Amino acid sequence: MANDETKPSSEEAKPKKKMKLWKKILLGVAVFILLVIILAFYATSGIVKVAEKQLNLIASGDLKGAYALTSNDFQKSVSYDKFLAYVNNYEVLKNYKDHKFSSREINGDTGTIQGTLTAKDGTAAPVEYKFIKENGEWKILSVDLSTNAGANTNSSSGATAPTAVSGSNATPSATATDASLNTFSDPALGYSIQYPKDWTMEKKDAVTVLFRATADVTLDIQNLQSSNRGGKYTDNNDVVKDLKNQLKSMDKNVKFNDIPDMTMQRSDGLELTAKGFAAKLFAQGKNFVFMYIVVPHGDSLTFHELEFMAPVDSFDKYSDTMKSVLETWKINK
Repeated sequence: MANDETKPSSEEAKPKKKMKLWKKILLGVAVFILLVIILAFYATSGIVKVAEKQLNLIASGDLKGAYALTSNDFQKSVSYDKFLAYVNNYEVLKNYKDHKFSSREINGDTGTIQGTLTAKDGTAAPVEYKFIKENGEWKILSVDLSTNAGANTNSSSGATAPTAVSGSNATPSATATDASLNTFSDPALGYSIQYPKDWTMEKKDAVTVLFRATADVTLDIQNLQSSNRGGKYTDNNDVVKDLKNQLKSMDKNVKFNDIPDMTMQRSDGLELTAKGFAAKLFAQGKNFVFMYIVVPHGDSLTFHELEFMAPVDSFDKYSDTMKSVLETWKINK
C-alpha cells in the first residue's frame, strides 16, 4: 500500500488531491458549526443564570430577592406589589418546579430567552424573558407568560399579562420539544440529562451511559475518578490531554479545536469550570466530528466527561438536537 500511495499515476493524482481538499473543507465547516453552537450556548449562559436564580428565589419564597433581579425600567413600570400579584397569578411561578429554555439570544446589551416553565402539579406554560445589561450585570427587563409569549413586548408586559395561559396557544416549538424528550437521572452518577425519545439509552457499566441516535451518532457520558479516589486525573487538563492522546491513537492526523473555558452551575449554585474541544478525524472508513466537554463534579473526586460523535455527512442533521440536549444537562450535588 505504501508503494501505491507514493507512486500514483499523473491522471490519478489530480482527483485524489481534489477529494482531499473537499474533505478538508467539509470537516472544517462541520467543526466550525459545532464550535459556533457550543460557544453560542455558553455565551448566553449569563442571562440563563439570572432567570434560573429568579425562579429559585421565587420557589424559596424570597420574592424581594427575585424582584431585585429586575431592571430599573421594569421596577419603574411594575411595583413590588404588582410583581407579587403577577407571581401569584401563575401556577408555574407560584409553585415552580422546573424549566426548559429552548431558545436564547444575546444582541449587544440585550438578551432574550424563550422556553417552558413547569409547576409542581405538572402545569406547563410558555415563557419569554427579556434582559438588559445594567452596570455590567444582566437584569430582567420583562417576563411574559401571556398566551402569545414570544411576541414583541415591552418592559411592562409582565405586569399586564392575562391571569391564565391557554394551552391551545402555547408556543408549539417549546411544547413539542418537551414532549419529544425522555429524562435520564441517576443520583449515584450525579447528573441528569434529557434526550430524544427516538434515541436509545444504555447503561454500559457503573459509570458510563450511552445515548444512541444511529449506529454512528452517539452521546456518551462517563464518570472518571480523580487522583483523590485512586484515578489518574488531578484536573480538567489531565482529562483533556488523555482524551486527545486517545484520539491521536485512532488517527495521527486528527485536528483539534479547543473551546474556551465554560462555567456550569451545579444544582446547589456552585459554579464549575468546564473545558472542551472539538476534533475531526478519520476512523472506521469515515470522517467524524467529535466534541468533548469535561467538568468536575465539585467534590474533588469525580470528573464528568461528555462525548458527542457524528459523521461529517450527518452532523448538520443532529446539530440542533445536540444543542437542545446540552441545555438540559444538569450536574447535581
